[in-house]
Amino acid sequence: MDVVWVSIIMFIFDASGSMWGQVDGKAKIVIAKEVLTGLVRDLPDNAVVGLIAYGHRRKGDCNDVEELITLGPLAKEKTVARIQGLNAKGKTPISRSIRLTAERLKHRLPASNRNRPSNFWGTVLRLLG
Repeated sequence: MDVVWVSIIMFIFDASGSMWGQVDGKAKIVIAKEVLTGLVRDLPDNAVVGLIAYGHRRKGDCNDVEELITLGPLAKEKTVARIQGLNAKGKTPISRSIRLTAERLKHRLPASNRNRPSNFWGTVLRLLG
């Protein structure tokens, strides 16, 4: 019997205002979009992928976190289109983004492992309170 590995990935995209900063004359938001687009296009077709972005809708809003692609079978062109449509605007609610990501990934674990102390995402959720 062959073993089939499935990648489960939840990307978090920083679309905060600081992403307009430059690296070698190029905006960080442009670089991030190029890199993430390349990663998505290189993923295996059987990957399970989700996308969360923050700072992309409202300036000055520490709650601006949105799940753009629900964790599920990879739809490459849909995911790339959502990435390319992001515009850097606001704050950096990274802990809120990580909490949402941990919640989404936690539900991918068998129920018996979700709240075990050795479980990485369970630990993250406890630390974030």
